[in-house]
Amino acid sequence: MERRVTKSTLHRSPRYRMSHSVSTFARASKLMLAFLLAVGVVVSATIISAAPASAAWTQKRSWIGGPDLYHTSAMLSQKLPPSRTVYLTSGESGGDALAVPPAAAAAGAHVLMVRRDSVPSVIAQRLRQLQPRYVNIVGSRSVLSDTLWSQVRRILPSASAYRVGSADRVDSGIALLRHVARDNGGINDVFVIGQNGYSDGIATSSVAARLGAGLIPAMGGATAWAKRVAGELNRLGVDRVHFIGGTSVLSNSYLSALDARFNGKIDRIAGRDRYDTNARVVSRFVSDIGAAHAYLVAGNGHGDTIGASVLAARQNTVMMLSGRYCHAHDAVPAQIRRLGATHVVGIGTKHWIQTPALNLVICGAGVNPNTGTSSGGSSGGSAGGSSGGGGGGAVGVIGGGSGGSVYYANCDAVRRAGKAPLRIGQPGYRAGLDRDRDGVACE
Repeated sequence: MERRVTKSTLHRSPRYRMSHSVSTFARASKLMLAFLLAVGVVVSATIISAAPASAAWTQKRSWIGGPDLYHTSAMLSQKLPPSRTVYLTSGESGGDALAVPPAAAAAGAHVLMVRRDSVPSVIAQRLRQLQPRYVNIVGSRSVLSDTLWSQVRRILPSASAYRVGSADRVDSGIALLRHVARDNGGINDVFVIGQNGYSDGIATSSVAARLGAGLIPAMGGATAWAKRVAGELNRLGVDRVHFIGGTSVLSNSYLSALDARFNGKIDRIAGRDRYDTNARVVSRFVSDIGAAHAYLVAGNGHGDTIGASVLAARQNTVMMLSGRYCHAHDAVPAQIRRLGATHVVGIGTKHWIQTPALNLVICGAGVNPNTGTSSGGSSGGSAGGSSGGGGGGAVGVIGGGSGGSVYYANCDAVRRAGKAPLRIGQPGYRAGLDRDRDGVACE
């Protein structure tokens, strides 16, 4: 007689009770394992996120720079897609060039640097590669001569050449504002820089290029300047004008004179120095970037960085000012961290910006930002001297004072300082010291 197995008889079966217990234990074990894994993920994520943000900023660095500013200009051009338009600016008198990046970005154009009376061979080669249809020569004949013009025509016989600005920098700036408005279908914002505010201009031109804004210098008598500029701003329908830098580089007389004639709003953006001013401009106008890298250029106004303004704008990133060996304070590094850039690229002739600056190192107590050496230590043989005095030999630390980041030139310096091994997140850790990439350097 066949025995009928029901749910109640099955529950009374010893085999069922044993298999049920095993399966229950297995399910419980799986749940416990899942719980532990989840906790582990949370814990590990917490541990990873606990490392200071500064640990990420030294992971990758590189340079773009040739033996002179003309080679650097050509190298920057090579990183852009082909274009039918080129702007030529002076590599000897950079004032007119500052207003070029916004116009070049609006037109999708390249910017190349030339001499007053000649085209350097590396630039001539680049022009032949590009074969542009339109060439804009920026500046008066005293800046870029008719001899230069004739040489350009010989290099590019089929191109149409135009002179942008025939009198002074203000004239060039006004003409370039018209180019921006033409190619962008309008212009809402214009930045004003001082006659001697070259560094403010180089840093701001890249932001202006991102925004589709313009840039113009203030020079000469304030009233006469305002009369020349206000009419054009009103005609173009500009809404806002931003004066860049403190009154020591851009007098209030220009602001007052323009305010009396301009239909829109005017403000001033200024920090404690050019680097802080640069950081304030970026903080206000750049909410995010679309690239993993950011550019650093010389804060003392090296002219070979004009093309980097265009490149940064086209790549949806920022170009900011830097000291040669380290940063005077955290204003610029803080913006690079805020924007999430993990690759810092130095622009300039012969790697002008040194490794510690690309690592966003802050100049510490006793470190000379102009030489990278300590006033009390040895001069060493690398980017700077030891911060403690005596010691001799290789450089160990830059910016070792309170509030700054520690930079060790090599593992020997780490060991001499008694800090080995260095773990990720600790002051002084960087990927260059961590050969096996296990998060522990100089072990």
